[in-house]
Amino acid sequence: MILFENNLINVVLDRFGKDVIMNPGKEGFIEVSVDVPINSVFLGWMLQFGKRAAILAPDRLINAMKELITENAETYGFEVNHKPVE
Repeated sequence: MILFENNLINVVLDRFGKDVIMNPGKEGFIEVSVDVPINSVFLGWMLQFGKRAAILAPDRLINAMKELITENAETYGFEVNHKPVE
C-alpha cells in the first residue's frame, strides 16, 4: 500500500496502469494497492516524490526504503537516528 498526493494520480496511472486499486487516503491523498518489486529502481522512483508519497505496507518494502535512505545518508556524512518517527 502506497500513499500518494491526489495531484500525482496521473503519475500513478502511468506507472501502474489504469486497473490499479485506489482508495481515498488521508485528506489530499489516495492509497494505492499494488504489487511492486523491492529494488533500488522502484525505491529511487519513490524518493523523487519526497513527502508527497509514502510506503505504508508491506513492512519489508518499508524496511528496504529505510535501509536505502540510511545508506545514502551515511555516504554523505549524516548521522542516522534510528528512532521511529511518530
